[in-house]
Amino acid sequence: MIEAGLSEKEAMEISGHKTRAVFDRYHIVSERRMCQNAEKLGAHLKAKEAALSQTTVPDEGRGSIETR
Repeated sequence: MIEAGLSEKEAMEISGHKTRAVFDRYHIVSERRMCQNAEKLGAHLKAKEAALSQTTVPDEGRGSIETR
């Protein structure tokens, strides 16, 4: 259900799990899902790195701004 896009709360309601502990016990993350998550994280970090490389910082003591 999670992989289909339902929230954890929705999945718990449908499956009848009353506690988070029981839901977590049976919520096994597949190898495919872990690979997808690793790709998403990699893309996020790459985008963040690109954004940081475009930031401007004050030039020490001269008051001007330069791009890294």
